[in-house]
Amino acid sequence: VQSYNRLTNEWKNIGLQAVLAVETTAEGEILAATNGGGLFQSTDMGGSWTNICQTPFVLNVKQINNTILAATDTGLIRTTNNGLNWFATPVKTGVENCAIEINTNGDIWAVGEIGKIYISTDNGDTFLIKADLNCRYVELNNLFVMDSLIFLGDLLVGKGINYSTDYGNNWDNDYLHRTIRCVNGKSNYVIAGTIKDVIYSMDKGQSLDSLSYPNDFYGNVREIEYDENGNLFFGTSSQGLYQMDFIVGIDVDIPIRLKDFEVYALYPNPFNSTVNFVYNLPLSSEIKICISNVLGERASEYNYYRNAGQNNEKISFDGLVSGVYFISIETKEFFAVKKAVFLK
Repeated sequence: VQSYNRLTNEWKNIGLQAVLAVETTAEGEILAATNGGGLFQSTDMGGSWTNICQTPFVLNVKQINNTILAATDTGLIRTTNNGLNWFATPVKTGVENCAIEINTNGDIWAVGEIGKIYISTDNGDTFLIKADLNCRYVELNNLFVMDSLIFLGDLLVGKGINYSTDYGNNWDNDYLHRTIRCVNGKSNYVIAGTIKDVIYSMDKGQSLDSLSYPNDFYGNVREIEYDENGNLFFGTSSQGLYQMDFIVGIDVDIPIRLKDFEVYALYPNPFNSTVNFVYNLPLSSEIKICISNVLGERASEYNYYRNAGQNNEKISFDGLVSGVYFISIETKEFFAVKKAVFLK
């Protein structure tokens, strides 16, 4: 287990080996699921560890209130007394399916054998089958739930992403030709990492789009997480950890409207030197316009004071290499992003 200090920019090893999943609480408690060592708990931010479950292969762990759920290679088990007693559940987790997530209303969602989707509304006392999607490999990072939105990714080509926008009553299936490694989301958006690109939705799953990895990016995204400020973190298979401070990819054909704030489609797009970035402000205000690449690295930043009404910024990409970029605009009240394709 590694901890990171944002003030010193330093990583520190706080113990344990072969850790597969980590769960933290606001009180500083850490649960760590390990491959071969069982489940460990720390109440002092990793200063010391106690083994609270000696079942060797713990693949995933989640906590809600005083209930700890551990997905093992033989099934999902639970405890309400910090591991003194463990009880089996009907959810048959295993190496192939071990995803668990807690919804915003406290419901527990879990994936069992051959893609059976389970739900518990009573802290894990009982589980019912919500759907049978015939998923094959839904690993620990391949389930996302938020309110009525549920997304499941599958490692097996031909299964793709299964998602529901009505609390699991009806399901859609897309991107069948992809191997999905992870999925997560926040607010209106959902992001999934595959072996070749990132799939995303900006409208709670109503539409999906994809963004290819850069040409010099080797590997794939294995985990997507957020911090309390909404920053995105991408854990990759061979390129380390990346951070983004905004969500990429908004449909260029649909203007964003928030109380008369509007951002129009870029033109021309693609372009070879300068692009017109047209937007409407409801009030005169200070704005910040940023250009970032697909890894979230900022290439340029401009600060202006602009009058209410329609404005047009002619943004030059001279000095930048060809590729996909994202132009963001930010005021005190609004934020929006547009995808730009720069071709020299």
